[in-house]
Amino acid sequence: ASSPLFASFFSRWILGERLVTATLLAMVGGLFGVGIVFVGNLIAVAESGTAAIDSFNSSNDNSNSNASAFSRLRLLSGDREGSVGNDGLGIVLGLMCAISLGLYLTIARYVAATRSGSELAPLMFVGPICCFICLFMEAYVITEPMDLLWAFVQGAIVGSLAFGTIAVCPRYLLSSEVGLVQLLETVLGPFWVWLAGFESPPLLTVVGGIVL
Repeated sequence: ASSPLFASFFSRWILGERLVTATLLAMVGGLFGVGIVFVGNLIAVAESGTAAIDSFNSSNDNSNSNASAFSRLRLLSGDREGSVGNDGLGIVLGLMCAISLGLYLTIARYVAATRSGSELAPLMFVGPICCFICLFMEAYVITEPMDLLWAFVQGAIVGSLAFGTIAVCPRYLLSSEVGLVQLLETVLGPFWVWLAGFESPPLLTVVGGIVL
């Protein structure tokens, strides 16, 4: 959600572009809306952790107290099977994503203004670099043949279409405005998940989506 702020900083510093008041207000509103969604996610994680601790306590009444305290700490930090916690590494990676995306949109706008038709060329490096990172981060493991189909759909269709359009957008919009349009993903993402029947979004996610 903060990528438009970084995009506006880089575009002002590199391209000398100024934000209009309406865009600045939209960026503030976008941060507020996504902040509501973020708080809702934290509450959901905390409630899940509390439920896991209660379950742990009820099944381990006779265990060692020190071991129990350590296990509670692990549960609170999200270190339990089938759960992903909001820890420091996630915050750092999210910040790196926002900064790099803001810089990417600014570079794409600069390239569009100076070299016709060159915006899509850097995308040829995205796939190999992502594969290299995934080898070390253990981001995804293909366990069933059907996973190959979903990996193909995600990488060859969804990913390429999304990043292809993002690469071309700065030709027509300020990089900060492209970042603002991307915030719609925060609204549409939970909607697609709900439509597919996987989960219902928390109330604060709906409220934050309405603000966006």
